[in-house]
Amino acid sequence: DVFLTMANSIKDEIIRAIINFLSSKGVQLILSTDVLLFTVNTSDKLSYHIVIDNYEFENRMVIKDAVHEIMQTLSEQAKECL
Repeated sequence: DVFLTMANSIKDEIIRAIINFLSSKGVQLILSTDVLLFTVNTSDKLSYHIVIDNYEFENRMVIKDAVHEIMQTLSEQAKECL
């Protein structure tokens, strides 16, 4: 299915962007244990929840800045899905 392929591609792009951002800050994630992926799919939509485990941001402002920086690296297609 083309829609599922596109959704998985966007999910992978977002995960790569998060990993690259944290790596640039000196944080090395272990993909198999530190990146948790949950799906909440229905017949009408695909929904992915990405959880980064074993890492904690200092406060909400740092999170806001991190999200902004990560968003800058995403394709327009990925941004539209968030």
